[in-house]
Amino acid sequence: MGAMRHAFVCGYSRSGTTLLATILDSHPGISMGYELVPTRLPDLPTARQHLRRALAEDPADPAAVLRRDPATEELGLFVIHASWALVRPAELAELLEAEIAVGRSDASRTRRAARLAMAVVERKREQEGAGLTGFKVQTSRFGVFRRLFPDSAFLAIVRDPRDVVASQQGRGFARSVERIATHWRDYYQRFSRFALLHPRRSLVVRYEDLVADPEPQYARIFGLLGLAYGDEVRRYWESKASVHRTRHNNAPAVGREPFTSSLGRWRRDLDPADRATVERLCRRTMTRFGYPPD
Repeated sequence: MGAMRHAFVCGYSRSGTTLLATILDSHPGISMGYELVPTRLPDLPTARQHLRRALAEDPADPAAVLRRDPATEELGLFVIHASWALVRPAELAELLEAEIAVGRSDASRTRRAARLAMAVVERKREQEGAGLTGFKVQTSRFGVFRRLFPDSAFLAIVRDPRDVVASQQGRGFARSVERIATHWRDYYQRFSRFALLHPRRSLVVRYEDLVADPEPQYARIFGLLGLAYGDEVRRYWESKASVHRTRHNNAPAVGREPFTSSLGRWRRDLDPADRATVERLCRRTMTRFGYPPD
């Protein structure tokens, strides 16, 4: 097995992906992005044109200009997400131009988005002098990232789906319980199949174990990456991780010591009918990951 150059944090929404990315980003040898894979971007020349126009209109906040128009709203969101990786809008425009210059404008949407995300986090790596980079991968097309970046590790974080539903409901996500449960089940089934094909490059970490007893999980995570770790990781909430210097939505949660108050929140917050729906749809996958039905 070759040396790892990239680490991708995989997991379903509200499962602890930001926490895991922050822990990795705390390591002096790792530079991580967060929600960096853009969705529904226009082709790269059009994206560059829109971003340059927004920069000319409001150099201080081009993302606000872009998000006022539904046609460029996703590009504006990507500008914000790049800033979470310490890449400023003008730098992002330069990266778009570099991708166009090497002929990547006509790549498939997923491949184009993955390469663009990597270009952003590589710029962050250059700033920080790290050796390993990565970002969150919340699509289940793991094989695309494996083929594009073969020298990579895939770290999946899984959380009890009943707590995932309760958390998404608490955040006001406009998704049905059936949709959340089905997507959770399918996501982790696909990752399990991927991990069978690439066992030395894949790892599953339970959110509950990571917050309740983190040290053994740190050993597993950094053991897979072939890196030693120290107190900068153990105290990730006051580390160099860029999430602490940005307006990331989850910055307050990862800016404090580990807490277990959210474990089992479904017992108090989830409607019994919703709980039954989750258990019916996810029973087999839940059991595999150590979440027995109630």
